[in-house]
Amino acid sequence: MTEQTHEVLEKVSPITNNEENIQNQQSNSKITPGYLLEISTTKVSIILKLIDALKDVFKDITLRIIPKVYKNGKISDNSAISIIEFNKIVELFIKIVLYAKEFDKYEVKGNSEIFLSLDMLCLSKIFKSIPATAKSITFFVEEKNPSKFGITIVSDHNDIRTVKLNIINSNIHNYSNPHAKYSAIITIPSNKFNNIIKPMSTYTDILRITYTNTATTPHIIQISCNSDIIPEDTHTIHGLSSNNEDVPIQNILISGTFDIKVICSFLKFGLISPNLTIYMRHDDAYIFEYNVANLGLASFVVSQKHKTSIDDQIEDNIQIESDDEM
Repeated sequence: MTEQTHEVLEKVSPITNNEENIQNQQSNSKITPGYLLEISTTKVSIILKLIDALKDVFKDITLRIIPKVYKNGKISDNSAISIIEFNKIVELFIKIVLYAKEFDKYEVKGNSEIFLSLDMLCLSKIFKSIPATAKSITFFVEEKNPSKFGITIVSDHNDIRTVKLNIINSNIHNYSNPHAKYSAIITIPSNKFNNIIKPMSTYTDILRITYTNTATTPHIIQISCNSDIIPEDTHTIHGLSSNNEDVPIQNILISGTFDIKVICSFLKFGLISPNLTIYMRHDDAYIFEYNVANLGLASFVVSQKHKTSIDDQIEDNIQIESDDEM
């Protein structure tokens, strides 16, 4: 793991349930007798797309499941399923949070967190056989069989199928909040981003993502690359700032160089979320964040690659253009 990635990972962590004035009002009366865990949703197609996207990135995943807790009479956002993983090969860090309040049923026996590690190959094979038209999907763990992860699928014809997978051991990661101290937070359409990156990946290994913000051209994202096939290729997108109050209109330049294969590894999340939010800080890892169809958020922390001569040239040209507008 590079020092750069380590610095950002220190800021990224799963949610915790140590909020002040939180009263745990959970009732186990709704959970099926004999179950330790029971979570259901009718958003089957979203879950299928989520698993399909994750299988391309990780061999196994660890779920951290926090029981329902209430704050001011409402289910806290701290009650959720979180997935925290790091791919050492490509140095890609992922954090996914699926909020308890967005599920049709979310019950955990007792007040303790539950950690479940699952093999992605086995999980993806099961989910590949589930039709998107299914009415609901339920995840459960039985008290008498705590080493098995159960999945019950109700089809559109009310047929019921139940499968069980082995729960494996895995390292539990603990990182902190990813959204602090970033210079710019910009949202762009996911399909535009995908339509640029996918073709680029056929003729380049490295791409550069640059953000400029001036009085005449606010919130501009430029995605560029160079290769033997295409000496220079630049796409410009007009983004929407998510932190206008913190970052006023001014001459700002933030740029980063990335391995395009790492970016491509999570493009499937663009099929789940219409928008992509990018957290940027100069010469540091970027965070790419998707909304998982209102179930929660998926965040990817991507380390930068070293600059090349063409990167410096592009940066100099952008800086000159910004200076001319002053």
